[in-house]
Amino acid sequence: MQFYFKFKTEKMRAVLINSTDKTVKDIEISETNTLHDWYKALGCSMVEVATYINDDKDSILVDEEGLMGTLNDATPFFMYEGGNMPFCGNGLVVGMDDEGNSVSCHISALEVAAKVSFKCLGDLTKYYNQL
Repeated sequence: MQFYFKFKTEKMRAVLINSTDKTVKDIEISETNTLHDWYKALGCSMVEVATYINDDKDSILVDEEGLMGTLNDATPFFMYEGGNMPFCGNGLVVGMDDEGNSVSCHISALEVAAKVSFKCLGDLTKYYNQL
């Protein structure tokens, strides 16, 4: 008698906002190792929700310690249309279900790209000094 086991290898779709490369693309996140995959995608060891988007169906995660490193005029940031501030480093768009669990994001990479602009700290400093 032989037994066969099928392991669950479900993936969730997320959207990576890469402020260094100035790209926005779909990536896969493991349903069983979600937090590790978030850290890997963002290049950090602590994440936080920066803002909710898409009628609160999705959120943008960022490096919680993104502003703690060495910053200079070339430090990459991104802005999301309707967001409350510029975000340092990369962002990751993930979805939420009605119970607050992580699921595939509801918004497409193309929709995110249309609402993202990339800046560096020097550009932001000039902008905010003009206000």
